[in-house]
Amino acid sequence: MKKPVESDRSFAKWAKSATIGERIRWLIESRGYKQTELAAKMDLTQATISNWITGASRKPNAPSLLKLAAALQCNPQWVIDGTGDPWQMNQMTQESEQELLEAFRAMEPQAQAALIAAANAMRK
Repeated sequence: MKKPVESDRSFAKWAKSATIGERIRWLIESRGYKQTELAAKMDLTQATISNWITGASRKPNAPSLLKLAAALQCNPQWVIDGTGDPWQMNQMTQESEQELLEAFRAMEPQAQAALIAAANAMRK
């Protein structure tokens, strides 16, 4: 499938059907970065970025996703699932806070502990 440009009507459809790696590649190309430049900006290896793009490794973990969003000035939700505007950060609403709380309550205790640890690490 040919990648549409952001102004195309087919862009939203492409974004939702694309893999995380394809969306990351699109963002990198849109910002005019090379993988090595982005990796240096994120304090990661170029191989890590390449593995995300090719699907050779798991998708970025939460801290890496936030670093990626900061480095590319993009919406991390768009990276994950292709919804919304790739450049507009979603604002926290009461509904999204409720959704987060419900997801947290449905997690196993180990996952809850990991999420709390990740949240604490991200706010530093």
